[in-house]
Amino acid sequence: MSQGSVEFVRSVYSLDDLPRPRKPEVAFFGRSNAGKSSWINVLAGRTVANISRTPGKTRCLNYFVVDRCYYWVDVPGYGYSRVSRQTKNAWTALVDTWLKDPAWLRLVLLVVDARVDPQPSDVHMAAWLDCVRVPFVVIANKTDRIPHAAARRQLAFWDRALAADSRKAFVPASARTRKGRMEVLKWLQREVRPA
Repeated sequence: MSQGSVEFVRSVYSLDDLPRPRKPEVAFFGRSNAGKSSWINVLAGRTVANISRTPGKTRCLNYFVVDRCYYWVDVPGYGYSRVSRQTKNAWTALVDTWLKDPAWLRLVLLVVDARVDPQPSDVHMAAWLDCVRVPFVVIANKTDRIPHAAARRQLAFWDRALAADSRKAFVPASARTRKGRMEVLKWLQREVRPA
């Protein structure tokens, strides 16, 4: 299954700069360094998003257009503390204002680092998505870096921690090996791509 064309559109620092016309959106959420940009590249099938070794480099909403039909939105990572309070407040204000009207949001890809335990911010994000009734896929990234037996326990822990109803899917994944790519693409096909 191919994703089709994916092109960077713009970085949005103010909601006045949102791309026009508006189109359906798929948002990539996750803690800093969970692998959001890597998963954008995995799904695109090529490098379209910059990847930094330093967490917290995404400081705006980065928009990518897919097949000229809908947008992927790379959202600043939450839970990262090594930035100034002013910078963090600016990110929070931008994202909070953007999320006040989720009418364009069709799906959230919630990228988590499966090697670490769920954090309160992860649970809070899943609860918010439940509240606004937006379908989401938990991409449990970096499973290739966990021994098999430990991975099974850790993934079960993540699944329970982010418990939700049928709007949630849980995909054991690895950006490095591309494990989980086909399953996530099927979700994109089902939720946002035109028939």
